[in-house]
Amino acid sequence: MIMRRTTRPESVDEVVYETDLVTIGAFRAGIDDPLFRDSGPTERAIFVFPRTSVVIRHCDKAPFATDACTVTYYNRGQRYTREPIDPRGDRCEWFAVRPDVLLDVLATYEPDVAERPGKPFSMLCGPSDAESYAAQRTVVRHVQGSDAPDALAVEESVVAILDHLLTLAHGRPNPADAGRLTPAVKRYLADHFTASDSLEEIAEAAECSVFHLCRVFRDETGTTIHRYRHQLRLRRSLELVAEPESDLTDVALRLGFSSHSHFTAAFRKAFGTTPSEFRRAPSSRRVRELGERLA
Repeated sequence: MIMRRTTRPESVDEVVYETDLVTIGAFRAGIDDPLFRDSGPTERAIFVFPRTSVVIRHCDKAPFATDACTVTYYNRGQRYTREPIDPRGDRCEWFAVRPDVLLDVLATYEPDVAERPGKPFSMLCGPSDAESYAAQRTVVRHVQGSDAPDALAVEESVVAILDHLLTLAHGRPNPADAGRLTPAVKRYLADHFTASDSLEEIAEAAECSVFHLCRVFRDETGTTIHRYRHQLRLRRSLELVAEPESDLTDVALRLGFSSHSHFTAAFRKAFGTTPSEFRRAPSSRRVRELGERLA
C-alpha cells in the first residue's frame, strides 16, 4: 500500500494523506494569492468541504456560492474560477477515491454513470449535514495528528462520507442483496484480525467491490469493518493479558496495535480497566463493579 502524509499544508494545494484507494488534500488561498481566482483544472475527480464562502463559476454555468453547509463536486480536468466572499479567501479540504471505486459508489444512485466515466459527478454542489462535516474534519485531524494513521479506518470513513453525501442528495437506495458477503468477511477477519489489511485487500478476499463491502457489512452488522476488527483484537487480548508471563507491549504489537499506550487506552475504553489491572486476580469488588456497569 502506498501511503504518505504531511502534518499541515505547505502550499496552496497540498495532498495531506494518500493511499492506493483514497487521497485527502487541503487548499488554502488568500484573496490576493495568484491561484485564488483560477487554480487550474482539477487533476482528479474530487468532492470538497469548504470552510469559507466563495463564489464558484463554471464555464457556461450559473455561478453559485459555497459555504460550510455545502459540498462541491469536480470532475477531472474541470476548469472554474472563484470570486471572493469571505476575506480569508478559499479554505477547504478535498477528498478523492480511486476512479473505479467512485464509479461503483455513484452507480448505486445514478445507474447511467457507466456511460460517462470521464465525468462521474453530475452535480456541481450538494448538501452536507453536521454529521458529514464533523466526520471529514475528524478524518483530517486523524491523518494530520497521528504518527500512524489507521489506513483501513481512513479509507472506510472516506467511502462512507461520500455515500452519506450522495444519500443526502438522492435519497437512500434499496440495499443490495448481501448473500454470502458478511459471513465471508467475518471468516476472513477471524484469520487476519491482527494484520493491517487494507480495505481493498479485504474486498478482494471477499470477492466483491470496496463500496459493496462497506455498505453491506455496515447495513448487516451495524458497525464498520474497522470497528469489528478492533473488537476482535480486544477480545483476543483478554486471553493473552491473563497469561502471567506475557509482555503487554508484545501483546499490543502482536494484535496490531501501534503501541503499548494505544493498546492500553483502547483496552480501558472497552473494558473499563487497564490490561495490568485485568491481569490481577479479580476481587469480589471488581465482580460487583462489572455487574453494575452492565446494569
